Amino acid sequence: MQKRLAKAFFEKLAEGADDARVSTETDPDQRIGENESPGVLHGLLCVAAGMRSARALAAEGKTCLLEDALTIYYIAEDLARDPANAELLPFVEKIRKAHEREFGKPIPAKG
Repeated sequence: MQKRLAKAFFEKLAEGADDARVSTETDPDQRIGENESPGVLHGLLCVAAGMRSARALAAEGKTCLLEDALTIYYIAEDLARDPANAELLPFVEKIRKAHEREFGKPIPAKG
């Protein structure tokens, strides 16, 4: 039964089902009916949907962090042009080098 349940789970997942009713037929000899562990399959599909959502949120958060870091860089770069803020130059240079190391290209122009 566990093998059939796992197979049904991955089939539903491949179909993109997050909250599908359980009534999957693979072949006449292997059948998971609505009364045979539907809660388990439903639960697994819900967990999978939650994991996809978490990955999407993490990617979105990473994008926001990068945007915020670039904003800080642009502000520091502007401030460092004033001789009174010369102590910011090493900070700006460290950010520039870290970005190039991480992304393999220079920081995009402010725009």
